[in-house]
Amino acid sequence: MTKNLFIIPGFGESASSSRYKKLIATAKQSGYSVCKVPVQWKYRVMSDYISEFKEFYTKHKTGNDYLLGFSYGAV
Repeated sequence: MTKNLFIIPGFGESASSSRYKKLIATAKQSGYSVCKVPVQWKYRVMSDYISEFKEFYTKHKTGNDYLLGFSYGAV
């Protein structure tokens, strides 16, 4: 079964940022399929971020999923 790792970036960041490259490479080497959660940070509130993640997760979940969040992404 595929193991998905959802990376939720910190406030104002993108999971495509160079800060996450080593983490993503290590996860892939360990057999994870990495899902970089896109978050639109500007002019929004926490409930918007949660709704956005839930929508993304519903489309990409496998049943063997792990979540890794930073800053607001960890809330």
